[in-house]
Amino acid sequence: MISTPTAVAASQYPGYVYNCLRNAACERSYSAPLPGVPYLQTYVDFGVNKPATMEWTLVDVCTGATEQIVPSNYVVGQTPDGNWYGVFKYFNSPMNPVTTFVVHLSAFVDTGSFILQERTFFTQMLMVEPCEPLTKIKTCLPELATTTGFDINGLYYGLPVNEDYLGIAEVRYFHIAYVRIGKVREMSNKATFKSSLYRNFRTTVEKIYQLETELVPRWYKDVLLAIYARGSVQIDDTTTYLVSDLNFEALNDDDLTWKPYAQLKETLRVFYGCDDSECVECCSPIVLDAYTTGNAVAPSSEAPSSEAPPPILSGSFRVGTIKSVGSFSVCNGANVLTAYWVGPGPALVPGNILYTDPGLTSPLVGWFFIADSPPGDVFTINFFSGDPGEIGANAGPC
Repeated sequence: MISTPTAVAASQYPGYVYNCLRNAACERSYSAPLPGVPYLQTYVDFGVNKPATMEWTLVDVCTGATEQIVPSNYVVGQTPDGNWYGVFKYFNSPMNPVTTFVVHLSAFVDTGSFILQERTFFTQMLMVEPCEPLTKIKTCLPELATTTGFDINGLYYGLPVNEDYLGIAEVRYFHIAYVRIGKVREMSNKATFKSSLYRNFRTTVEKIYQLETELVPRWYKDVLLAIYARGSVQIDDTTTYLVSDLNFEALNDDDLTWKPYAQLKETLRVFYGCDDSECVECCSPIVLDAYTTGNAVAPSSEAPSSEAPPPILSGSFRVGTIKSVGSFSVCNGANVLTAYWVGPGPALVPGNILYTDPGLTSPLVGWFFIADSPPGDVFTINFFSGDPGEIGANAGPC
């Protein structure tokens, strides 16, 4: 929310929100869309002072009418750097229906020696969208990231680190946004194959999509960017895609209006393995021996041999989001798991892909570093880019 330099009344929102401050000659009016008031989620940075009391007021921009609203879920706590923050969600619906509105927060904070001082905040202008269908864009961020849980806008999405928090400790900020004219377009398909000379064992199909939305102002562009930067988004609570590329385009010289483009990727893997006793030709394809004379290749006189599919191997590994310091480090050894890969070679080789299941259907994601258990050299493992679960560069020993 927007913090005002001094405490002001709810009716004074025109001095602080984008729609009222913009240059109407070159900046488009924009009200962030919501399916309804209960879908509103607000984040407040209180700074170094702990809030004692809070009062929320909804202002109907069309009529000027005001009404108090109340969040049913909220938390007020401290971030790892000691500042106070608040997350408020699931507000009640107003008695009188609204379309375009602003929400005002009046909070009295403790400035020391039990001296309370009023501080006020505003949301940007919001709209319960009456016409256009909305597209919901969501990403999930790690719940246990209480010490590193800041997004690219500096917003804290972890849990409170102090014991004297207010509200519900399990409440945290969810990265969710709604857009008008949202469309996921399928742009291309690409397939790769894992095969012998005569049989295919695995097909990987990569579908590339482009997510297009309406034009947005700079402040809402930053909201969307924090979601896409996670590297994985869910559209309308259905399909989850990896983000493979971003292209947020400024449409004028002053960077006032933006067109957000996001390239999404969906990977499908199909395996064609089967039991040797039931399907010998499928699982053990016949490969003719050959010899070479000059540039000519011809079959040998020996009997054909069989080539079995490469073995699936497993092992224990240490994983972490950082390399060597803290409880989430790979060298600390707090996170040990079993991973699977296609043999016959070792797992930690750049280019290998590790999986969490012997069927090789779920790539090992969620970590940035990996090492043997007990640890030797530490390797990077792809999370945001490339093939998920792919072993990257050698990062040296612990």
